[in-house]
Parts: sequence; structure tokens; C-alpha cells
Amino acid sequence: MKILILANELENLNEEKDSTIFLIKKALEKRFSVFFSTFENLSIKKKSGKINAYANVRILTKSQTFKTKNPFKIGTTKSISLNSVDVILIRTDPPFNQDYLNATQILDFVNKKTLIINNQSALRNFNEKIFSLKFPNFIPSTLITSNKKEITNFIKLQNEKVVLKPLNLMGGKNIFIVEINDPNIFTIIENLTNNEKEKIVIQEFLPEIKNGDKRIIIINGIVIDFCLYRFAKKNSLIANLARGGTSKVKKIKKTDKLIANEVAKELKQKKIFLAGLDMIGNKITEINITSPTGFVEINSSDKIDLGEIFFHQLSIIKK
Repeated sequence: MKILILANELENLNEEKDSTIFLIKKALEKRFSVFFSTFENLSIKKKSGKINAYANVRILTKSQTFKTKNPFKIGTTKSISLNSVDVILIRTDPPFNQDYLNATQILDFVNKKTLIINNQSALRNFNEKIFSLKFPNFIPSTLITSNKKEITNFIKLQNEKVVLKPLNLMGGKNIFIVEINDPNIFTIIENLTNNEKEKIVIQEFLPEIKNGDKRIIIINGIVIDFCLYRFAKKNSLIANLARGGTSKVKKIKKTDKLIANEVAKELKQKKIFLAGLDMIGNKITEINITSPTGFVEINSSDKIDLGEIFFHQLSIIKK
């Protein structure tokens, strides 16, 4: 199998903790031909009456220190047609901006024989924070707007704290937990909304965050039995590992799995192969479909082989 990974710059990925590196290593273990590229290196041209979408890629092969640092060798760079690979795996982080949009539009020209996951149409159609509103019974009170008056009214109705966050960032970036009497509240709202020009998410604060949040992996409509609990560092309420949080792998609770199964059905219907479902208590806070993380941490428990599940499910839908 030939697989092309589209992600952020290879040199910026953590070789020990990054889920993209984890999947690359598993693909090399299976002796797949692995190519790596970024959205910036995608192009499209018409020549001799044909449209060709192509990429400048780097060829990856196993290194002698495969199981530790420097897990693979970076070979020569070459140009390949996107139609020449079996699978394109998109792992590019948000923000979902114009460059991200244009990359998905180029991928529209790839033939149907090449499997793209997650599908570029799904990435365009489902904002990761708005998508959770598809499940109103399982989410906290939520407002999405750029209007300052609506935001302050919403905060007053919640009586206590609320969470403010951008629509198109990730990893706990620019998340604020505020109360209506916070002296900086109007400055925070103005900055996040770019003076009421950009919509943000305002969400009920869930005190269950003191027990950590949960990252649940869903692969091809299957809810993985072990999930990642993430805990905020001292004097913080943001549990993202990128913001200094810690983690622990636990078997998923029955109640959480029931909720996750409802999400999984919708994802399967929308042809979203891979997702990371985030929950606090029994509430969904986000559904990550661009570059879900947590593979390395969950796999380290030795109770499950996420890489094997991932590529087995991929082979099923590729047939």
C-alpha cells in the first residue's frame, strides 16, 4: 500500500509523543510505502487536456533506531501524482483557514480509487466546535456568536463561570474561563471576537473538569475501549497536554461509551473515519476530526494496539 501523510512540517513533530509519527511508524512496520508532504506542497495543473493534482513529497523509510529516537530516515524529495497513492491521510492541525480550504479543494480532483481520510468534504463541512451541536442532549449550554451583548447576557444567565474559546484553534490555545464581574471580560471578548467580527464559542463551565477531561478515539465508527483522561496542571483548569496537563489511560465508562456510540453513528454516516471525542463529565465539549491526538498515550497502556486497529479498519474500507 502507498500512503501519503499530509501534516505540519515533519521537523516540528515530536518523535516520541506525536500521533502522526505514531501512525507513520505503524505504516512502516507494515512495510507500506510512506510519503510525507504538507498542504503548501500540493499543486494542480492542466496539461494535454488532463487535470493532475500532485505533491512534492519526502520518502520515509525505517531507520536502525526505529523503536526509539529518529524512528525513520527521510529520503529524497520527488513529485508524485495524488492519484498514484492508495491512501491520503490528512493530519494537518487547525486553524482551518483559507490555505486549509484551498488544499481540500485541490483534493477534490483526486480520483475515487484513492481513499482520503478524513474526507476533505467532511473537513470543510464540519467545524470541530460547531459539530458537537449536532448532539444537543449531550453538550453543555453553548452560544456561538460575535455579538458582545449576546455574550454578556449569556454569561449573566449562567450565574457562575463560562468558557470562551476561538472556533478555529486547538490545543487549549486562547481559552479563557471568566465570570461576569471579571474586570478584563470586555477586553477578552473584544480580542477573541476581533471587535465583534469573528464568532467564538461561549460555553457553560463544567466543574467536573477538576476530575479531568476525556479524549475518546473513534475509528471507522468503532469507539475504542480505552480513553485518555487529561488533568490540568496546578492552578489551571485547562487539561490539554499541550498546555502542560498530565494524563492517565482508563477503560471507558459505560455511560460515556453510550454517548460516544451515538456520535460514532453520525460520524460513520458522514464518512468521517477518525475522530477524537472530548468529554467533561457526561458532556461533549468538542469533536476533533482534523488531527486527533492521544494515540501514543493510549497505546502505552499495553492494553490495546491502536495502530493495528487503525490500519485494519482502513484496509476494510479500502477494499
